[in-house]
Amino acid sequence: MTGPPIPLSLDAERITEALSEETRARIGPVEVADEVASTNDILYDDTTVRDRVQVARRQTGGRGRQGRNWETADGALCFSVLHAFPAEAPSALALWAGIALIERLREMELGQPCLNWPNDLMYGSAKFGGILTECRVRGGQTRCVVGVGVNVEDAPELDRQTTSIVRACGQSPDPNRLAAGLIESIVTCLVRLDSSAPGKLKAYFEPYDGLRDCEVQVTESTQTYTGRARGVDDRGFLQVEGEEGVRQFDSADVRLRRL
Repeated sequence: MTGPPIPLSLDAERITEALSEETRARIGPVEVADEVASTNDILYDDTTVRDRVQVARRQTGGRGRQGRNWETADGALCFSVLHAFPAEAPSALALWAGIALIERLREMELGQPCLNWPNDLMYGSAKFGGILTECRVRGGQTRCVVGVGVNVEDAPELDRQTTSIVRACGQSPDPNRLAAGLIESIVTCLVRLDSSAPGKLKAYFEPYDGLRDCEVQVTESTQTYTGRARGVDDRGFLQVEGEEGVRQFDSADVRLRRL
């Protein structure tokens, strides 16, 4: 008889050992907590000089965009990466982070996940993860926290379709190697963004765009706009083509349109 889901068997030493020497030197030992309210909150007020990573086996107060709750089931991977940019934070940080995560998951042969603008990690039409970025200026630097939540073994029941890596791929990745791989992808992405964006965002995003050419409903403030998603521009703005032409959105709620 199968028992209730349990948190992932995450080990700080094994995660740290699986990172590259360059990343270990940058972030130091990975910290793993049994339970936290939010890994982002732990790092957001951090005053240390170096980059840092916080991992949790269970998160009780995670947040999504616009202050929404981010619900995870037991068997999820939650972590945050703190990085200080020498000047302003790059635009579309969540998109760049999402691209890095999707590329790493595909490299690890964990299916063909995609990214729904601006921060949803998807297998087909089912969400299995998300990204939350928070930044503040301090001492001439912009200190940014990139928070990642991924359903690995199970998925919470929500008002939209959800899944997990195990459900979507039919295989159970080693949790410590998975954590190390995703942490490495975010750290590498942030370091590359220190000086400038590593190329044209539109071209990088296009192969992983889960909404391209789909009918969507976009809600901005109190107004809803319906049209067909046409990817992003190089600033990371979503482009939606409707009866009134193409409109661009830098921040909005997007849902697939139910016909």
